[in-house]
Order: sequence, then structure tokens, then C-alpha cells
Amino acid sequence: MGLKSIQEEFVKLSLDKEAREKVLGSSPTDLNNFDHLKLGIKRHAYSLIRKRLGVVKSILRNTKAAMGDAFEDEFLKYASLSEVPSGIDRHRKDSIQFAEWLIKAKKDSKKSKALKVLLSHELQPVHMWMSKKKLSIQFY
Repeated sequence: MGLKSIQEEFVKLSLDKEAREKVLGSSPTDLNNFDHLKLGIKRHAYSLIRKRLGVVKSILRNTKAAMGDAFEDEFLKYASLSEVPSGIDRHRKDSIQFAEWLIKAKKDSKKSKALKVLLSHELQPVHMWMSKKKLSIQFY
């Protein structure tokens, strides 16, 4: 197994929770052999989620300011339940998917309409970038 394949497996284990649980199951014989690897992979997976959070916070600054610490908590819930987007625009896709998830999660709260408007306003430049438009008009 070469370095490239080892790195690919490490990334796969870091990103895919099901694969991680399958490979690093809690059988008694494997427990001692893989303890140090489990900790390293969990730390790496957590750092990747925190990196995603940092990028999404920079894109959704106003939403972060409006929600405060709840923004991070909600993103961590979203990240644990969703797949990591890929490609060049993965951070923008992640922001859009998180916004959609957040709107669904908060639909019964008193602030859901204001949150939906704020996210729509904040994501307008992202949608424009993704569709390569220079002008967009949004009515509220």
C-alpha cells in the first residue's frame, strides 16, 4: 500500500462516518490496536468540520451575527448529518445546503420568516456566482 492510497483511505475514514465505524468497530481484539488511530482520525474529522464551519461563517456573516453561538451548534448538527460537497464551489454549495437545512430546522420558530429573508439576501451573491450572473434582483 503506497503513500497515496494510505492518504486516500485516511481522508475516506475522516469524511465518512459509516466507513469509520465499519473499519474501526468496537470489537475487543481491534480496540487496542486501533485506539491511537481512532483518536487521530476523529481529530482530523473534527478539524475538517471546523474548517467547513469557518468558511460557511465567512459567507454567512450576518446570519452568524444574528444567531450567535447557535449558528455553530446548528452547523455541527448539519455537518454530522450531511455529505461533504465536492468540487470547485464546494464551500458555496455547503453554504447553500446549510441555509436550506437551517430553514427547514427552524421552520416552526418565531424567527423563521426573518431567518429565511436574511439567508435569501445573504446567499444572493453566492447564487449569482454559481450561475455566472452579474445582475440579480430579489424582491422582499
